Parts: sequence; C-alpha cells; structure tokens
Amino acid sequence: MKDKSATYYVVADVNSNTTQTGIALTLTSANIKATNGLSIGATVQTVASKIHASDVNTLVVAKAANTSKLLTTSALRFTVTAAGKNSITLSGVVLNNAIAGYTGTATLKVFKDSTAGGNLAGFLNAKTGTVSFTANQTVDAGNTVTYIVVVEGLTSDATLPGNQDWSVQLTDVLVGSTSTAAYDNVASFPITEVK
Repeated sequence: MKDKSATYYVVADVNSNTTQTGIALTLTSANIKATNGLSIGATVQTVASKIHASDVNTLVVAKAANTSKLLTTSALRFTVTAAGKNSITLSGVVLNNAIAGYTGTATLKVFKDSTAGGNLAGFLNAKTGTVSFTANQTVDAGNTVTYIVVVEGLTSDATLPGNQDWSVQLTDVLVGSTSTAAYDNVASFPITEVK
C-alpha cells in the first residue's frame, strides 16, 4: 500500500441574510478510513484557519491606480466595494504615514471620488492617525467608490533640498466600531503608496 496526501478545502455555504464576524475553522482531530474499511484515529496538530467575516454587507478594499501621485493632491487612492446586498457606511480609516523633509502642520484629508470640497469624507490635523468620516461615507450596494488621501499644510524643508520623502499607508477601514483589518477576506492591509 502506498502513502498518499490530500488537500481539503472548507467552503461556507451561507444564506443571504447571514451576518457573522470572526469565523475561523480549527482542525483538532482526523479519522482516516482505509480501503479495507477500518478507521484509524490520526494524531493531528491543531491547524487553524485565518479569520473571516460573512456578512450580507461585505466590503472589499483595494489599492487603486494613482497616476497623478502627489502628497498634497493624491497621496493614496483606494477603492471600497459594497459586495453585499445593502450599502456600507464607513466610519473612518487608519493611516500610518512616514513623512520626512517637510515642515509645517499636516492635515490628513480623505475625499470620496474627487478632491472637490463637497466630497470631503473626513480630516485629521496630524501626519498620521485615525481619520473619522463625517460625510461621503456611504458605498451603495453593488458599487465601487474611490477614496483619495491627501496631506495638506506641509512645505519642503529648505534646509534639506531634494531630501523630501513620504509614504502613505492605509492600515484599516472602519465600519461603525468594527476594524476590518482583522479579516483576511476584506483587504490585504497595509495598502501603501510611496513618493
């Protein structure tokens, strides 16, 4: 008799009204049935899956193309898709930025679809942190919208000519009080753009 190995996948089949977060599968034992009909209890090391969310209002976050990349007008672009049957209301984003060679007081701003004043979703007077959304925070069911992060209020440090550097990093998208960073089926965080 020859040894064989096999890979098995577990797929959740849920109805359209299921909402559950923190879903994880843990394999703690296995029972192997031989071709002669005998069962063998196998010793199994515990195997745990990644954490997932199953929700009628699932969102998907992805990095968007950023052809006009500038710190003050389009530092980072990302999309949010409401993949479920209802709209998604975002409460904010968490940004972890590294900015060097600039002076001034930074203001982080996040806009929906364009950087026009009426599209402002939220702002924070800091270089990095949580930007709470107070407007333009809804993504309708089945739609994808683009959010644009800008950093205003900074100027190049004249004592460091040519040494300006930055990276803007999205580490979480918040829906109500729920952090989506813990769920592997929402996004591959962090989402980063560099100068």
